Amino acid sequence: MDSVLEYIFRKLEDNDVNVIFDRYFKYSTKSPTRTSWAVQQASRRHKLTPSTPLPAQTTALTITENKQQVISTIREQLQEKGKTHNTTAKHSLLVTGPSSIPVEIFKGIVIDRKDLELTHEEADVIIPRQVVHAATQGSMCIKVMTLMCSSC
Repeated sequence: MDSVLEYIFRKLEDNDVNVIFDRYFKYSTKSPTRTSWAVQQASRRHKLTPSTPLPAQTTALTITENKQQVISTIREQLQEKGKTHNTTAKHSLLVTGPSSIPVEIFKGIVIDRKDLELTHEEADVIIPRQVVHAATQGSMCIKVMTLMCSSC
């Protein structure tokens, strides 16, 4: 997970960065499918921590609980590191995770961005909304980079 954090903070040196994760709601229309898959893959559940080496992607990211742990750990570490990151930085880090309200980290300060609240669970829906927001705020060049898992 350290390499993920290092990558994000390297990008943050020259650009504003938005990190957007899927959300996993119990009441989702996808829940029954996820539940049946999880029952079949019960032996692949892991207890992940920041210092735990990640299992293979095909093992770790096919189980909703594992994905939620990875997302929570990365989000928590981004917020923690962001508080002490270069306080003279010119760029902000926006993290959209399990909460409907993203947090922005700028010059060591964490701010709830209620203006960007969105209750949809799919990153595929959240990404275009934040791209439009960035464009309306004056961003001239917006790059969207994704990490996708075929079994997600």
